[in-house]
Amino acid sequence: MTEYNVYGKKSYAYALGRISGTSHRVLRAEEFARLREADGETAQKLLTDYGYPAVADGKTVYDAIEAEKNAVSAFVREIAPDEELTQLLFFEEDALNLKILLKSEKLGKEADLDTLCEGGFSKELLRICVKAEEYSMLGETLEAALSGIEKEENPCRISCLVDNAMFSYALFTAQKKNCRPLAELFTVYGECKNRLTALRLTKLGKNAEEFDFAFLPVKKPDEAEIRKSEAEILQETDKALDNVLTDLGYGDGIGVIAQYYFRKKAEAGALRLLFAEKRAEESRGDTV
Repeated sequence: MTEYNVYGKKSYAYALGRISGTSHRVLRAEEFARLREADGETAQKLLTDYGYPAVADGKTVYDAIEAEKNAVSAFVREIAPDEELTQLLFFEEDALNLKILLKSEKLGKEADLDTLCEGGFSKELLRICVKAEEYSMLGETLEAALSGIEKEENPCRISCLVDNAMFSYALFTAQKKNCRPLAELFTVYGECKNRLTALRLTKLGKNAEEFDFAFLPVKKPDEAEIRKSEAEILQETDKALDNVLTDLGYGDGIGVIAQYYFRKKAEAGALRLLFAEKRAEESRGDTV
């Protein structure tokens, strides 16, 4: 039997073995196809058959999807050997929590920490930083990026500043630790996000050059890319992300853990959209 714990410490062999045997597996393409073809009630039952939590009384399928996502986050934290690198995987969750805390503070309201998602940083630590208007406890990179953010009044700019700060922290830390898989993943992910940001601005009739703050600090789309159709952009970004995640799966360390987590996170988003579309169809009286 392979020894997965080395001198009482978790190894990547242990982590990869746990992923291969987890009940929180990534759904297969044929399972997604069955979900798409089924009506809402049948799809919900299928999702439970595929390992998602059953929908409890008074809850919705979206609660089940969120519960699975939280379970996956906890599972990744449990199995991963390198806590600092693992923390980086949750940069978007940290950004969301910080945005909620900042905006709650501006409104003079107390955010309920229990309603926030689990990120890389402690929710209580983020709350303390917002209350004190001081971010040194998050490290030098975030301290510099977030300094003075409480003076910003534009909610859109606040969101973008936080997104940029957390993304920059994740990418910089991966590069500093010479972790090529995560650095490559974050770079491609950020470039795809920038292309989608440019697409949204174009659809709103806005000039992307006037919203430089909305873009993550990696390569931005050039004029030729901006002129492409929405279908082309969505297809190309999906392919780019899939390619980088597939490449991560050929490794034997944090890359495979990152691949698993990002695939499960994308799965949660796709399921929310799928069930929202079914709900809209049923409210119109459409047949599936």
